[in-house]
Amino acid sequence: MSEIDDAMSQYYQAYYRDILGLSDFRERIERRLREEEIFAKPVIDHLMNFINVDVRSKKILVIGAGTGAEFIYFHRLGADCYGVEPSAEGCSIIRKKAEIQGIDPSRIIQGGAEKLPFTDQSFDLVYCFTVLEHVNDVRQSIDEAVRVTKKGGYLYFNMPDYRQWWEGHYKMNLPMFLPRWLIRFILVLRGRNPGFLYTLNMVNAKQIKKIVRRLSVDAFMRYPAYPDSFPNGWVRVQYFIQRNFGIEPNQEWIIKKK
Repeated sequence: MSEIDDAMSQYYQAYYRDILGLSDFRERIERRLREEEIFAKPVIDHLMNFINVDVRSKKILVIGAGTGAEFIYFHRLGADCYGVEPSAEGCSIIRKKAEIQGIDPSRIIQGGAEKLPFTDQSFDLVYCFTVLEHVNDVRQSIDEAVRVTKKGGYLYFNMPDYRQWWEGHYKMNLPMFLPRWLIRFILVLRGRNPGFLYTLNMVNAKQIKKIVRRLSVDAFMRYPAYPDSFPNGWVRVQYFIQRNFGIEPNQEWIIKKK
């Protein structure tokens, strides 16, 4: 096992097994060792095709860079990419990946989304995937992302809508619209560690709409197509909420700065 694979395995073992208590943590770690292809490529390729932007030579910022899946993949596409990540361990892993691939590791900056260390209108695209549910201040984080985006540039936000029946970190059906103390009680009954629950911002599309309407942007939420048939079990509850209340399990925002 390489030094990076070993660091990644330790990082995600602590996350998947120790924090979230996922029984299939080994399989998830194996997938993370190929995260650029498995996690970054499908979303980024689809986004670039959707907005019809060639990322070559574009300046891009990844907010919440994690262990570098999107940062590395954007560089493979020819982009001039930077990353901001609050975790020192995550930054260390990305810098090691960058050095191996001949990328300047100083492009990875340790810090939060609420105060980005860049001047106004620095980036053609700001990419933020499943991050806003973890920040300290959602509104300030979005304001900062818009601030550092060039006029005519794009922002991409993807995050849960916590009015749904699914929690994607715990990988389980949870009525996230209930009071937090009651969700905690359910987690304890299921034998899961509830500590991670208190790190989450219960963001939803209604909240994001209020924030982006204050800004000089064109914003819309992309809606995936319904499946041909709805599955049985608890997943049907998710689709019932989606169809009857217009609440998606996940909210995908594409924003263009005016």
